[in-house]
Parts: sequence; structure tokens; C-alpha cells
Amino acid sequence: MALGRAAILRCAHYNAQVEPAIQGTLLDPQSESPGNSSATSGAASGLSAGNRLGRFEIVASIGAGGMGEVYRARDAQLQRDVAIKVLPAAFADNPERRRRFEREARATAGLNHPNILAVHDVGLHEGLPFIVTELLQGETLRQRMNGRRLPPRKAVDYAIEIARGLAAGHDRGIVHRDIKPDNLFVTHDGRVKILDFGLARMTEAGGAEDATATLTAGGIPVASVVGTAAYMAPEQARGLRTDHRADLFSLGVVLYEMLQGVPLFRRDTPADTVSAILHDDPPDLECTRQCGPALERIVRHCLEKNPEERVQHARDLIFDLESVSLASSAPMRRHLRASQKRIARAIVPAAIVIAAALGYVVGIRREPLATSAPVALASAQRLTDFAGIEESPSISPDSRQVAFTANVRGRRQVFVRLLAGGSPVQITRDLLDHESPRWSADGNALVYFSPAESGNDQGAIWSIPALGGSPRRVIDGISDADIGRNGALACFRVQNGRIQLVRASLDGAHTQVIAALPSGYHLHPRWSPDGNWIAFQQGDGVRNDVFVISQAGGELRKLTAERAMIRGLAWLPDSSGVVYASSRGSTVPYLPPLALWEVKLEGGAARQITTADSWYEQPDIDGSGLVATSRVRISFDIWRFPFGENAADNVQRAEQVTRQTRRPPAMSSCSCRTAGGMATCGYCLPPTATSGR
Repeated sequence: MALGRAAILRCAHYNAQVEPAIQGTLLDPQSESPGNSSATSGAASGLSAGNRLGRFEIVASIGAGGMGEVYRARDAQLQRDVAIKVLPAAFADNPERRRRFEREARATAGLNHPNILAVHDVGLHEGLPFIVTELLQGETLRQRMNGRRLPPRKAVDYAIEIARGLAAGHDRGIVHRDIKPDNLFVTHDGRVKILDFGLARMTEAGGAEDATATLTAGGIPVASVVGTAAYMAPEQARGLRTDHRADLFSLGVVLYEMLQGVPLFRRDTPADTVSAILHDDPPDLECTRQCGPALERIVRHCLEKNPEERVQHARDLIFDLESVSLASSAPMRRHLRASQKRIARAIVPAAIVIAAALGYVVGIRREPLATSAPVALASAQRLTDFAGIEESPSISPDSRQVAFTANVRGRRQVFVRLLAGGSPVQITRDLLDHESPRWSADGNALVYFSPAESGNDQGAIWSIPALGGSPRRVIDGISDADIGRNGALACFRVQNGRIQLVRASLDGAHTQVIAALPSGYHLHPRWSPDGNWIAFQQGDGVRNDVFVISQAGGELRKLTAERAMIRGLAWLPDSSGVVYASSRGSTVPYLPPLALWEVKLEGGAARQITTADSWYEQPDIDGSGLVATSRVRISFDIWRFPFGENAADNVQRAEQVTRQTRRPPAMSSCSCRTAGGMATCGYCLPPTATSGR
């Protein structure tokens, strides 16, 4: 039986004895704190100072928790102070409590981790089981907080240590099921230790002991709920089976409390507390300015009601938390003078291909320069170093993160990383291809395009939470999409045999046709920052130009006269023009290098921003003028391939002969020499061909 709000209310109405029984199961966090227990609790087990349990001599009572009484003791053999936890005499004959106590000993003894309380020994004293652990000096996390919020950096550090301890337990199939501030101990040296595996469950053990016990009150069966009400995961509060994701929810509740200073779900009664866990969304954190939206998204990801939409692994949470930058960090910018005015300029390369060199920072001018020559390059920040191709960078609305795609086992997947540092986090993991991720206006979600599968005329635009989760199909489309600051989606689709530029809501329910377009290739629709215009590229796949149209529809305007290869475009922050990547002026007929160009919305000649010596494409620009772009480097070398029946195996067994040539291939036929089942050929090697070598 699921123990939700309806179940509690219905049972309470049916029999008045049920509510006290539920209250006895859903313990108040304060009641279990060792510091709140009375000094006479030791009498329950008949132990006092001077008593001996084997080689351990009781020194004093420390306190009592829901699963036992804790004493300070002296190990006469090793001459050290220890803590001893003994099952209270009043509960020694209770099979359930004794079984859970023994389970705690078995679970904790199998763990050896700096963030978990160390177990030294176990034993029996006059029929009472006891556990000997290290004696900690410090205070519980609840005592450390004392009803106040912690500094965000400290809260994150504590959360990382807790997650590390949980990861060690989860790796051994152990779920704690009672993570709360009272079971987290901060030592004098600042280390966090996880206490009390009294509710721990061996998820791999199987058998009857894994099942949740049933509580009966007044003859009415009620699903037993073990844990502490205010920190339970929804599935735990309902009395359902739990796994390691319940611990991650509880950790999310603790992290929220550390940042906010108040318990998230605690209410006046246990029933109201459980109802809040099941139904209430967490209020916004008040420390968002100091914490940053990325940290708040991590907290909310932990607090998803559905375990499938929650953070899936403690190690993923550690990775996310370690990537959080709580200090305000702005990328390096160079300021140039033109017409005696300062102009902020920045480009951050977001894709590095094969043996790519460092990217560069160039300028996006706010006013026309006196010369049309390419702008001088400055220093830059390199963001990725995967093997293969990373492309389609997109800067988050808060300018803290960049999303991009990279190859994973033959499929392009979406990744996100912080501009301030850290490793990229993989967001998508399904078997589709993912192209051109774009951020939602609030930064909480990403949309991307998946090309049409075999037998379909169109692909689709998908949406996924920015921290990962289950993707949701939004609308059919033939290329990538964009989200404006107004939250509206812009994309291309085919309807009744005609190509349409449409705007749509993020749920795909409401669509509006902006324009019917001629046949051809239509890519990269981009909302202007002021929301008045949509720019995109249109062409035959080889020769393209940039077009713009009002968001209300009307006449289509051609901004460029390139008739060249174009790969990506972005609006200037003030909506005065567009920056795009073009092969204009290149004399290389095959894979021509691209440079960044700028064209004004009001018209006029395009101005070159970067030289073709450095290949840049797929720019994206944030509100401050920071630009993320892909930088491409292509290597030309000689490789040896085997002549086998399996083409994929032949590619995997290829051997690179030279590592010197970096010029375009000669326009001549390929010559091959066969030797020992291998063919040696001189040819141009596309970037993707060396992925994973």
C-alpha cells in the first residue's frame, strides 16, 4: 500500500490509532540527535562507567539514536578511545530492530572510506549486540548549521564529501536511507562523516529482508516507512522499494537546507511533511546570486519526484558539484579603440578538432572600424580537447556554460561544460544523432535537432533538462531550432510539400507559420536579441547566403551576397547585425577554410573579422559580446589500410604513416601500393576519420 497524503488522511479518518503509529515511524529529526538524548539513556542497557565489553571499558554515555545507545569507551589493547553503539535492552528482543541493527553492522563493516564512520569491531554483551567505531571529535551538521545557512562554497564542499561517501556505499550495493543533518558529522578538521547505517539496505542481497516491513494499527495494514520524514524521497515516503536514488534525493534536501538555512519539507505534522515531499516544489533558493543558477539546477535535479528524472548516480552528482563555480568569473576580453570609443571583443573556441591548436579571441565591434581588414587576434580560452569533432557551441543565458556536440560511439551527443573550468558533462545518451543544442530562455533546458531516420521525411526537435534527464519530442523539423528570449521556438518544417519557417511553444502545442519558403537548404534560424527578427542561412547546400525576416512575417531580406559555403551565424548583442562563418574568398575547392564575417542589418558590405588561416565556424554570441565558435584543423597524411572483408575493421586497423603534411590535397588520382595485405594511399584525411585512433 502506498503511503501518500490520501492514504494518511483516509487511514486517520478510519481509525484514530493509525496517526500515532505513523508518527512513531516518521521520527522527527531532532529526536534522533545524539545530543538531544538524556544522560540516563545508558541505564536502558544496564551499562555505566567502568563496565567492560570484552577489551573495551565504558567511560561515559554519549547519547542515543533511533537504532541504539552510544558510549565512549577505552580500547585497553590498542590504547585508544572508541565509540560503542549498543542495541537498547528494551528492544533487544524485537526481531525487527535486532535484524536492522545487525544489518547496520554488516553494511558499515564492509565499507572503508574517509567519509564514512569507520567500524573497528562487533560483538555481543549479555545478549546485546554492539558495534565499535572510531570516536569522532566535532559536531553534527545540524549543530554546525544551528538553524543558519552555510556559505555556498562550504555547503558544496560538504555535499561533495557526503556524495563521495554515498558513492562508496552504493558501489557495494548499500543504500543508507536516512541521510539527514543528524547523521552527518563534521570533524574538527572539517571532514564530513556519514553516520548510522541503521536503515541501510543491501540492494543486491535479495531475499525477504530487503522488503519493507508492514505496520499494522487497529487491524489496518499500513505500509511501513523507515527513515526520517523531512528527508525522505517520495518513493520512500510512499512505502515503496527504494534504491540508491533515494539517498540522492535526501542529499538534495540536505544541500538545500545548507544553502537556505531552513528544512525544505518539514511541516507541523508528519502527515503534512510527507504531503509536502510528495506534492510541493522547492521554493527558489535565496542565495542564487552567490550560488549561481547552475548550483540551483543541480539541487533541483536531486529533488525530482520521479527517480527516473533525478540524478542517477552519486558520482555524477560529485562531478556536477565539482564543476560548479561559485565565484563570478568573466572570460578574458580585449578592449580595442576605434573612433575614440572602447569596443569589447571576445571569441571562445568551443570545438577542437584532432591536433587543434589553441583558439583565439577576436573582436566583435560595436561601431564600424576605419578599416575593412581582419581584426587582430588576441588570447583565448580553449574549452575542449576530445578526440574527433566538437561542434555547435551554444552559450547559456547566464554566460556561465557552453553546450556543444561531440561524437560518442558513432553518435553525436550533447555535452555541457562551465566556461570557468571543469570537464564537460554528457547530457544525452540515447541512440539518436543530436545536432545544434540551444538553451531555453531560463537556462533550464536545451533543445536540439535529430535528423530524420530511415523512412521518415523529417527529423524532430527535442527538449531535455539542462542537467540531463528524459528527452521530450517537441515538433517535427528539417533542421535545427532556436529559442528566443520570449521563450518561443523557431524552426523549419515541411507541411503539405512546402517548407515553412514556424514559431512554436516549447511544448509544440501552438505553432504559427511565419513564412513559406522556396525549396533548398534552410539552416540555423536565430532569433535576434530584441525578438524582432529571425535570421537564417539558405542555399543549395554549397552556395549559401544569410537572410532575415520579421518575426511577424512579411518580406524576406537577403543580407549577404556570398554564394559560398556558410556554416553558422549569430546576432550581435544589440541586434544591429549578424556574424557568420563563410568560405568567401577561398580558392580551395575541397573543404575550403571558413572565416568569420559581419554584416549589418541595415545593409552594406560585409566585413571580415578573422582570416582564413584559422578556420572558425558555427559562432554563438552572448549578451556581453562573448563568442563561442568551433575551430577546425585538418591533417593531411598517408595511411596504410588492410584489405579485409569488413570495412569497419579495415578502418580500425589502419596505420598512420606520416604526421607532417598539413596542406590541401593535390588534385590528382590516388596511387595505391599493396604490400602484405595492406594498401598505402596518399589522400586528404577528413577530421572524423581519425576519431578514436
